[in-house]
This record gives sequence, structure tokens and C-alpha cells, in this order.
Amino acid sequence: MNGVQSTLNDIDGCGLAAWESHWQKTSNTAAFEESTPLHTYLQIHWSNFLKQAISPHNDTKLIDLACGKGTVSELAASQDNAVGTGRLDIHCVDATFSAVTNVAKRLNISTAVQANCASLPYQNDSFDLVVSQFGIEYAPAHSANEFARILKSSGRFASVIHYKNGAIYQDCNEKRKLIEKVLSLNLFEKAQVAFTAGYAVVDGKLPLQVFQKADADFAPVIEQYKQLIISTNSEVKSLLIQILKDMGFMYENIASHR
Repeated sequence: MNGVQSTLNDIDGCGLAAWESHWQKTSNTAAFEESTPLHTYLQIHWSNFLKQAISPHNDTKLIDLACGKGTVSELAASQDNAVGTGRLDIHCVDATFSAVTNVAKRLNISTAVQANCASLPYQNDSFDLVVSQFGIEYAPAHSANEFARILKSSGRFASVIHYKNGAIYQDCNEKRKLIEKVLSLNLFEKAQVAFTAGYAVVDGKLPLQVFQKADADFAPVIEQYKQLIISTNSEVKSLLIQILKDMGFMYENIASHR
């Protein structure tokens, strides 16, 4: 396995930890679900761009910023330049160690670097191609100066980014609002009170009336939760239904779940 360089010394620790967790857990090579129309469209988009941008006769030095698991780099590496004489030199940068470690191993490169896009460890005019997919928008705005600095005057910059009110933004926003509605019901707080009372009754520590009171307070919240499930067509619906089923099973078998 190729070693991974790191120049990272100043970045939001909380945000970095979240991305580290994401890239450690996901089996996909992107921050969105694979085998979907969006994934196919982006594959075609990048393939067409890279075929045109990578010279078959001259050396091309490419850097993939906020690379994640290297979707764009992998497509670049797969370009068929067998008939040409040009060499493709791929560099990958991400703020997370997990991402660059993975891409270094998969693409068999030693030029994967853990770094902050706002402070890139490269000389001026270093790259023919600077690319990024769903990544650089998370970097500070002044990072754009770095992208321009490392790009040759004859080079090309290409990126696909999220934008406010776009399809992905709207989808996430709708899911966020739905989750906020669920949380506003105090479903889990009421469930905790009811379960705690139930366990105490089973253990003989509290009279049955205490559980009955908690159950009476919990019942209308469950009904509101059911109505919320009925009213939504979100992809989150299946998760909400599963939570209801699991909670119901535990509630009906409260004596067995202590």
C-alpha cells in the first residue's frame, strides 16, 4: 500500500471527524448513492470531459481536490490512452486521512495527500487539470485563490458542486424538516418515560398506576407520529415505520426487554 502524505495542521476538528466517519463507513466511491440516474449522468459527464481534456500525446498532470474516494480520479485513470504517448500524473487531496488512504490503495498512487484545500502544498502553475466533485464547496471561499494558484495558465478547471435550492439541497432540506417534526413530538422522551415506568412496574418498584399514567401520555404522541408517517412520501418514511414497529414490539414485550 502506498504511503499517504499529510500537511494538515489547522482545520475544524468537529467537521473533519464527521467526514472521517463517513469515508470509513461508506462502501461507495462518492458522497451520493451509486447505481442511480444521477450517478450515471455524472459518470458520463466526467468521462466526456476527461477524454477531451487529457492529451493522448502530451503529459497531463491532474489534481482531484476534496477527492473523497476518488471518483473523478478513477475515471481519469481508466481513460484509454493506449494509442498515445502522454503520461497521466494523478494527485489526490482530501482533508480526511481515510479518504486519501483509500484512494491511494485503489488507484495505486503515492501522490494522495491529506491537506486543507485552503493551503495546498504545491508550487504555482503545477497542474494542467484541477477537478473536484461535491467537495470544494465545503472549503473556505478564499480557497479559490489556491485553486487558481496551482493551475497552469494554459490549464483547465472543472468541478461539480452543490448549490442552494438545487435538487440535492431540496431533498436534504425536506428530510431535515421531517426529522424536526418528529423531534418536536417528543416521541423519544415520552417513550423513555413509559419504558422506564414499565420496567419499574415489572420489577415491583412502582405501582401499575404510574405506568398507566405514562402510557396515557404516550398514546397521543404515537398517534401524531403515525399521522406524520401517513402524510409523508419521503425516503425517510421506511425508517420512521421501522422505528414505530421496533418500539411497538418492545412495548408489547416490555417484561422481556429489561
